[in-house]
Amino acid sequence: MARWVSPIHALVAWWEMSLVFLYGARKHECEINQDPSGLDISPLVSASHDLNLAEDSGVQKVARELDNACKEAGFFYVKGHGIPDSLLNEVKNVVQNFFDLPYEEKVKIKLSPATGYRGYQRIGENITLGKQDIQEAIDCYRPMEPGEYGTLGETMEGQNLW
Repeated sequence: MARWVSPIHALVAWWEMSLVFLYGARKHECEINQDPSGLDISPLVSASHDLNLAEDSGVQKVARELDNACKEAGFFYVKGHGIPDSLLNEVKNVVQNFFDLPYEEKVKIKLSPATGYRGYQRIGENITLGKQDIQEAIDCYRPMEPGEYGTLGETMEGQNLW
């Protein structure tokens, strides 16, 4: 039986998985004013079905904090998302299993434009702000069917490779 997941929960799950995928990431050199246990996004989650959520002061605060974290550090941890720890732990285990594979296996799903920018990147392949990242990563996104978003989504069309 399929389980309905709100768009906010799906986005948060993607953020959480993206953080896990940044296996071996280098330390960021900038400081951010962020609680090390994570940004509390519960105001955003609780207002996710409100058509006027943009007017909610709690949502606005969360949006400012997320914007600041992205601009200042390039990453963030979140809490208050409502995703069970058991699911997060399962995702971490699956990701660890991928990164434990030999290089020859991981490179079989190499990221490229043809894959909808999904797939594996070895250490040094990803460039951020003109510098090589010292990380290996696997990029996964919500599967997109051809034409789902017209020409706007063409570059991201595809299925996850692993």
